[in-house]
Amino acid sequence: MSETQGTADRRRDRVTRAGGSQAGQATRERIVAAAYQAIARYGYSDTSVDVIAHEAGLSRGLVHYYFETKEELVVAAIEHACVEMERLAPVAPQEAVRRYLSYDTYLRDPYRTFFRVLLHLSSIALYNPRLGERLQLFLASTRSAGVQLATLAADDGVVTGPSANGDAVGGAVLGAILGILLQRELDPTFDAASAFDALSVLAFAAVPNLARPSPVAKPAED
Repeated sequence: MSETQGTADRRRDRVTRAGGSQAGQATRERIVAAAYQAIARYGYSDTSVDVIAHEAGLSRGLVHYYFETKEELVVAAIEHACVEMERLAPVAPQEAVRRYLSYDTYLRDPYRTFFRVLLHLSSIALYNPRLGERLQLFLASTRSAGVQLATLAADDGVVTGPSANGDAVGGAVLGAILGILLQRELDPTFDAASAFDALSVLAFAAVPNLARPSPVAKPAED
């Protein structure tokens, strides 16, 4: 075993022991949460270990004690995001769909941060298999309401056959949502609220018995 490999093994042993204690686990979660917020605020490229340490209020050395590389920390941040979304209180399918198609949803946390991180990491994941694999968790989580929309449409008998495939509908709706949010990130003058209202009209046309969300007034956005 080389000296470098031996050093890495010893570091992993220390992290395993520290993570097993209550204090160690709390510190690890603090670092991960800070990384998640930093990526949303600054993007992947400008989120260095120093930035994460500052966000967490910890030393750079302590961050490295728990995570050997930035990639390892970003993967943990993605997993953290999925867990946070899963902790949201469950709602009825109709309410989940209305929330999914309302722009107002994406102006508030946890959705706002969740989707900003998703947009920031998407291009990076194309060239990083490890990040790409974890990013699939994001996509699976965010397709769920689209699946529910397809189920409701099929139950109403207005969408049948291949068109009623839940995962396909979920993917199509998610693609539209990400497209709107990306345009808003790139162009602050883009009227995302009106775009979401148009998407809502189109989506809910397939489910006549489901009341769609009211149009969202154009809010002040940063």
